[in-house]
Amino acid sequence: MPPMLQMDKMPLQIIRPLCLIDETDLIRYARLRGYEKQKQLCPYEHVSSRAKVKSLLAQLRELNPEVNDSVYAALSNIKTQYLPI
Repeated sequence: MPPMLQMDKMPLQIIRPLCLIDETDLIRYARLRGYEKQKQLCPYEHVSSRAKVKSLLAQLRELNPEVNDSVYAALSNIKTQYLPI
């Protein structure tokens, strides 16, 4: 999902202002401000697809430290004619 997404089926725009900030910077800022982690955790937090993708990105970052920039750049240059039907 891009940082700003206009929904097709309804007049709704989703804005994610922190999505391009590195997670380590967010964690550091939260500690600096004294923010605490949410107490009631989702039971699927560590077994979700999100956790698997986070792990995959960490592995890719070892090969290419700029992988996040590459992924975002690829998402902004999609050629729909090359996508499978």
